[in-house]
Amino acid sequence: MKAADAIRLLQTNKGQYAAACAMDYKQPLLFYDTFAMRDLEGRRTIAVLYPFFPDGETRNQLLAQQTQVELKSCWNGMGKLNQIIYPLIQSLSTPRLFKTRLPH
Repeated sequence: MKAADAIRLLQTNKGQYAAACAMDYKQPLLFYDTFAMRDLEGRRTIAVLYPFFPDGETRNQLLAQQTQVELKSCWNGMGKLNQIIYPLIQSLSTPRLFKTRLPH
């Protein structure tokens, strides 16, 4: 990801969103970070190759070659939370919220 890509992500929908996420690829065209990715109906991805999602609005947006598609949830290579949400999250927990270690 280049700096220009990060800036474009931050400008998604003129800043009108709860969260915006970049897609994370293992190799060109091979999307691997599917853990939290859900389409508008809340369904998981069905493939690691394009168009990723089952039939529905999110898949239709991809097939229409839109560079921004709507999702129910995502947490990928880069993400941006709405500036209103983050202070609320911080007030409910410690500042280490996003540095959780998973047991091996």
